[in-house]
Amino acid sequence: MALERLKALLTNILFDEIQKSFLINLAKHSDNPDIAKLLEEIPATP
Repeated sequence: MALERLKALLTNILFDEIQKSFLINLAKHSDNPDIAKLLEEIPATP
């Protein structure tokens, strides 16, 4: 359920590569592989 909510929230947000990388690393270190995978799939600005 939280993953679906996060997907909905991310539809209106565009991260740059640094922000995206930080959030992916944070998710991985927090033992949230599903969230890390979701973040890896969203587009980012260069």
